[in-house]
Amino acid sequence: MTINFIRVLSALVVFGSILFLVVVTTRYVGTKANKAMKGKFINIVETVSLGLDKHIYLVKVGEQFVLIASAGKNIEYLTTVKIDEYSTEELIQSNTAFDFKSFFDKYIQVYKNKKNEKKKSVDSQEEIGAALEGEVFKRNLDKLKRINKGFSTKAKEDGDENTNEN
Repeated sequence: MTINFIRVLSALVVFGSILFLVVVTTRYVGTKANKAMKGKFINIVETVSLGLDKHIYLVKVGEQFVLIASAGKNIEYLTTVKIDEYSTEELIQSNTAFDFKSFFDKYIQVYKNKKNEKKKSVDSQEEIGAALEGEVFKRNLDKLKRINKGFSTKAKEDGDENTNEN
């Protein structure tokens, strides 16, 4: 029993250390890639998604702000925007950190909403099914009564088929 416990404990330690190395490596590679893709004079301040493959970007080029639209493989200049209340600290904070918690919470909320909708639809379908089963059962019972009544009147008229009575 102690040998099994030691094996399980060592497997958990190995798994945990591998998971830790994966997280550290991912962060390191992500920061390097972010620094490599970041321009010295051009920065994307904000991105708004308009659909599956349609986005509007607010780009800071030097001291100017430019709106650019992209749809699929097409990119189009929209206009130049004048923004007075903007600091470079906001730009640094918005571009350096990927907020996984908000991203994860968003998808968890979508999952919970779908689960609640599914549960409501299942409950309503069960109520409809129960009502239909009651009606179907009542109709079938009425049919059986009519069939049974038809056999009993026929048996009285013709007599019992197992005997020779009329």
